[in-house]
Amino acid sequence: MKNLIQDIKSYFNNNMVLYRLVLINVVVFIGVNFVDLFGFLFGLSFSLDKLLRLFFGLEAGVTNFIWKPWTIITYMFLHDDIFHILFNMLFLTWTGKLFSEYLGQQKLSATYFLGGIAGGLFYIIAYQIFPAFTNHNQAILIGASAGVLAVFFAVATLLPNYTTQLLFIGSIKLKFLAIIMFLLYAFSIPSGNAGGHIAHIGGALFGFVSIKFLQSGTDITKWFTKLFSFKSKSHKNLKVAYRSNENADDIYLNKQRMTQENLDRILDKINRSGFDSLTTDEKEFLYKASGKN
Repeated sequence: MKNLIQDIKSYFNNNMVLYRLVLINVVVFIGVNFVDLFGFLFGLSFSLDKLLRLFFGLEAGVTNFIWKPWTIITYMFLHDDIFHILFNMLFLTWTGKLFSEYLGQQKLSATYFLGGIAGGLFYIIAYQIFPAFTNHNQAILIGASAGVLAVFFAVATLLPNYTTQLLFIGSIKLKFLAIIMFLLYAFSIPSGNAGGHIAHIGGALFGFVSIKFLQSGTDITKWFTKLFSFKSKSHKNLKVAYRSNENADDIYLNKQRMTQENLDRILDKINRSGFDSLTTDEKEFLYKASGKN
């Protein structure tokens, strides 16, 4: 029994940031709906949900955003209904665990928030430049989808050949799932919830671009992780070699054999000077760590 408790504690400690994000979203959703349920039962006209959307939802108008700049963050923690938050949190939990295994919790936090910010900015910009959204500056964006999709697309870019199982579909590689989702969101813009789908695309693009930069030796989330650094038991840094033809399953099976201290040193060097700055021995270490023979 004691070992089981220790295993549970270790599991949650290793996913501390991920579950904090999920917990905050869930607590806000439950709290808001509980207050509104109470108001409904007692015949009150007050709606906490509408009030929070007004002050913490992200409006499309530039002027409104200037007056309420905090909404570029707070909109991520509000949701429409149970299905909205359920899908987002389940998807975040699944992709967040995989993300943390290879990139660590600090990068997970940075990708989630910066992806959400990118999605919000895409939404505001789109509503200013496209004629289809003229006179829609009062539209309000809420939901964690942009941040969640940033995490997923980052994982799909890092591990494109990683295979997962989907209900009714079966085995599918992350790169194909990402392409399908991106196209669905793009083609759904005219059908309704245009602002939400545009934000989804913005978050997805951030996740993709952040990994491409990281693979070239530049960590565009580094400033965020330094600004909001925290102590945790998570992996310190990137845990995968920068090889375009890597096999995700092999990497996952062999990562336990890696010497963490040496790997962190090598990856720090890549972040500073790029992959080409590595010595032959360092490249060979990464090559073996990626599961190649």
